[in-house]
Amino acid sequence: MFGLRKRDWTNVLIQCLIIALGVYFVAQRQQALVHLTTLLAAAIIGSGVWGAVLCLINKRRADAAFLLPQVVMVVFGVVLLVFRQEATGVVPFLVGLWALLMGAVKVVVAVQYFFSQEPGWWLQVPQAVLRLVLGVLILSGAVNLNAIFALMMGIYLIAFGVFNLVEYFAMIAMEKRRG
Repeated sequence: MFGLRKRDWTNVLIQCLIIALGVYFVAQRQQALVHLTTLLAAAIIGSGVWGAVLCLINKRRADAAFLLPQVVMVVFGVVLLVFRQEATGVVPFLVGLWALLMGAVKVVVAVQYFFSQEPGWWLQVPQAVLRLVLGVLILSGAVNLNAIFALMMGIYLIAFGVFNLVEYFAMIAMEKRRG
């Protein structure tokens, strides 16, 4: 079930880092959005560089069709990093869109788990509701001040990390009960 044959402590560490990031956003509301933009730019650059390295290592994927998107990601990340102050107005929209889409994905996952009669299907519902509400609030413009957005984002990240940890350990417990 779900590939939980062994404990994946990397997942636990990532969720703890997400919770810590949420606490930082709550504590440092004024600077957090600029730092989020910087982290986003660094992640995009890192992903592009990693993808380019993988393309160059794999000779079959070293052509322009595979390499060009990676180069575009690196360029986009650098532009975002250079203009991070200006980009802070766009980041809330992107995060709102992301939250709304991930909420919809969680609803689909919950429905799939429900129909496949998985005992932990309901663990997906609180996450889906939280993501959908945050996405709607951000995209509707109800949250337009950077400090309020950073506070909401911090609360969301804390709840997201806690829900994912609870879900992870609940799935491990269910896996142990099954045999």
